[in-house]
Amino acid sequence: MLNIAFPSTGHRRIACVGRSILLVLMAVGALTQTAAGAEFNLAAHDTLSAVELNRGDTIAFTLRNGDVRRIELISTSARVLFTTLTEPKKSQAGAGTLYEMSADVRIDGHPFVLRRYVASQEAFYEPYVINGVRFWLDAVGDIATFLNFNHGDCQPRRDARLALQDASLRICPEELLPWYNNPSRFINIADSYNGDDCWLGPYFGADAHGGLDINQPLGSVNFTPLGLDDHFYFNSLAKGDNNNRWRGVRRWANGDVWMIQTHHLLSLIAPEHTPMAAGDPIGYAAGIRIGDHAHSHYNFKVLPAGSKEDIDLDPWILFWQIFEDAKQRAGEVHASMTPLRPARTGMAVNFEPTGSRPGPGRPQLRYSWSFGDGGGSLDAAPSHTYAQPGVYAVTLTVHDGSNAATTTQHLTVNGSPVAGPTLSLAAPDEPNWRPRPLDAQDVYGIVPPGRPRLLEFVARPGKPAPRARDIQLVNTGGGILPPGAVRIDQGGGAGWLKWELHGTGNQQIVRVRVDATGLPGALYAARMTIEVPGALNASQSFEVNLLVPTYERKGSRAVIVDNAGVGFSATPWFWIGHRFHGVPAKGHADFYLLNGGRARQDGYARFTPDLRAGRHDVTFAETTPFSADAGFTVRIRHAHGEETRWIEPAKSRVIGTFDFADGIDGFVEITTAGSRGQVCADAVIFKPLVSPPGRQKERVP
Repeated sequence: MLNIAFPSTGHRRIACVGRSILLVLMAVGALTQTAAGAEFNLAAHDTLSAVELNRGDTIAFTLRNGDVRRIELISTSARVLFTTLTEPKKSQAGAGTLYEMSADVRIDGHPFVLRRYVASQEAFYEPYVINGVRFWLDAVGDIATFLNFNHGDCQPRRDARLALQDASLRICPEELLPWYNNPSRFINIADSYNGDDCWLGPYFGADAHGGLDINQPLGSVNFTPLGLDDHFYFNSLAKGDNNNRWRGVRRWANGDVWMIQTHHLLSLIAPEHTPMAAGDPIGYAAGIRIGDHAHSHYNFKVLPAGSKEDIDLDPWILFWQIFEDAKQRAGEVHASMTPLRPARTGMAVNFEPTGSRPGPGRPQLRYSWSFGDGGGSLDAAPSHTYAQPGVYAVTLTVHDGSNAATTTQHLTVNGSPVAGPTLSLAAPDEPNWRPRPLDAQDVYGIVPPGRPRLLEFVARPGKPAPRARDIQLVNTGGGILPPGAVRIDQGGGAGWLKWELHGTGNQQIVRVRVDATGLPGALYAARMTIEVPGALNASQSFEVNLLVPTYERKGSRAVIVDNAGVGFSATPWFWIGHRFHGVPAKGHADFYLLNGGRARQDGYARFTPDLRAGRHDVTFAETTPFSADAGFTVRIRHAHGEETRWIEPAKSRVIGTFDFADGIDGFVEITTAGSRGQVCADAVIFKPLVSPPGRQKERVP
């Protein structure tokens, strides 16, 4: 690897930082200085807007439809979540660091936290979409407290650097083609040099990386993803530089200029200083000064119209659009919705799955909506009314019978709380029903397991009627809920789904039961609807799946539930894991997740095994690298109820010995509330025991 030094020619850096920022702000919008901070106007145009802000600054962002969104930067922060450095800010060969950064903002008057992780798979993320604005949190200045900036241009010159765009628009008006051959349309963080050289990734644990490295075979061909007006080597071995670094320039009709860069080229294919069309080959890459791994280095710079100061951005933004365009050309299953606008309490909001599509050869989609307040729908284009002001995450999951896709947007809701009853549903102990944290994002290319508001049952021969599940009727408005009723649209295997309604008013519960007695092996599905006439959102539907397995579990070997396997679920966008090449502790199956030492109240990681009935010793894997001071609460559901235990892995990895019923009714769950140290979600081992003679309730083969 090498230091990336940009030449003095081309787009010159202005020495006076204050003046340079002012020029950027003046270029992208009309600037007004107030006592609280700078306030300036941006209008959405064909290419995304890049801007750097200080705390107290405000953006008035005008969408294409004329609506104005106000974004105020309140504060920023950053912290290390995991590191193998022996001394802060002192780079160390083979060391690795994971960190998070955040920006507290007010969006149309509502508080919101933009959050980002670096040097984990979450570095390749889906952007936030809030009130119709797509947000990329690129960097915050606080990372300078633990990172050096000597490895390429990437340091923000103000407190935060953002890129934003009208969510109805692309990042640019031109379709983007692959920058290099990547048919998977996915970047594995393990392939970012040593697993850490993503944008701002801490190279050798301490040096912010000014670009994105992607490991490629020696001599791979790189292509231009968009049409270029000019291209050239700005560093080259022929000129006496230490590398071949290429830059392409695109001048957009709106006056913005984009610069893309590829480094470590062996040679150019296209003659310099000639226009290029999207898809034209640039040159043979991944061959000059490549260090430990053959790789290419990518950069992205934006020069706003009228400005003399370019802004460095994460190349992942380009790759995100490249991959989205490739998926559209391939016709892959896709989830999308019409951009959301601010709403008011008591007034219905209409949701449209605009742009959603099934995959090739699949005739139709199934829809599952979660509205962020306990409400949901299985309709394609539902409406919903919010009873309380606030910010809500709206998630749409689509399934074409073969593959699924999901998307999330946020909207703000203004107004006074609704006086009348408003129905929502809750099942706090069901992973598919747990509220999505507002700051959560999806990792690009990985569909979260399960579907919102889905009840899943597995019926094994030893227990054809698994544990019942409770659905709570929640009143998010005022007053008292009227009596509820239940309707079932049942699938094959009539009679397998039962329900009971208990309680009155705001204490109503629907207990859902299934019984697979006599059913052949198959997946059975039904739709349940709970209705409360006289309440807002009076009709709420959800899915119930019953799996009667056709496969048998073999032998009496231990069952291991791993964080990357079936049976694992966790708080989204909280647990993170590294793929650092130089860190020896890899955990079970070479990968583990970390809480970053954060005792978050809603942090959980659940391990649900598919067990034969009987007694089991339950332990954490010996290879899991808990910190020496780690301590946390574990919740165990077994055949006789539930209990919690405090675990200190440095003293013992044993969770306990418990009886479990046949199937998936039991689990072990780590909770980070009240935890200390570095808690790992890695693997839980369930080892079956044979009961002593005369005490066997069920033979364990």
